[in-house]
Amino acid sequence: MTATTRTSIGETKAAARRFYDALNQALAGGDLAPLDHVVAEDAVDHNPVPGMKPGLAGIKESFAEGRVAFPDLRFTVEHLLAEGDQVACRVTIRATHRGDSAASRRPASRSPWAGSTSFAS
Repeated sequence: MTATTRTSIGETKAAARRFYDALNQALAGGDLAPLDHVVAEDAVDHNPVPGMKPGLAGIKESFAEGRVAFPDLRFTVEHLLAEGDQVACRVTIRATHRGDSAASRRPASRSPWAGSTSFAS
């Protein structure tokens, strides 16, 4: 990667925030189209739910299913650590469990939990 094409740490962090902003917008409204602008068609989820399809289509389908089980699902970015074109994110996930999904088969409850993700551009 040359100096002219190198992604700044600020740009890398901004891209991660745009992803979570688009995800929360999509989850709040039920229309997952905002993800089309922040996730590549051939994106790879390295921790897929069982039976998840590859790429953007699989990611959208997974979140659509998750939204059924957790209709108020929201992600809050707590910390971002970036180096070059890679960023690690620590997020808090808040949701009320209201249904069944491949990701969770717990009875109805409301709870926050922590998660981490990493992205590379």
